[in-house]
Amino acid sequence: MALTPNEKIAGRKFRDDAQAALTASFESAPPTYPAPNFLAHIRHECPGRNDISTALELKEKYQLSPAYYVTDGTAIEVLDDAIQDPGGELIPAGRFAFIYKEGKCKNKGCGHTARSKAGRFVDAHDRPPVEGRVARSSA
Repeated sequence: MALTPNEKIAGRKFRDDAQAALTASFESAPPTYPAPNFLAHIRHECPGRNDISTALELKEKYQLSPAYYVTDGTAIEVLDDAIQDPGGELIPAGRFAFIYKEGKCKNKGCGHTARSKAGRFVDAHDRPPVEGRVARSSA
């Protein structure tokens, strides 16, 4: 399904904001390892297992978009229900999603983490979150 011009504007704003937050998380809470977005497991030498190579499971993080009002080519995020309607088109919350991978070693005494540096922007109507499995190929 094709996006309307206003949905594209809101989608770009959401994608840019979500990627900026993911990039900032590398400074505020840096992971032990950067992880490719397409992997389900990353191997590391686990100090909790005497430095034996161990798989660290990466889970999909599926972040839904907030609602946006799009007016004159500008997307304004709806922060709460009290915002006054500035006019324009309302793009509902959850219209888009931003996906990245993140995981933490579950062995006692380790605590190593991994996170992907870049996420993927998807149409939430076409690509629901993955349930149960850790990995999924593209789309």
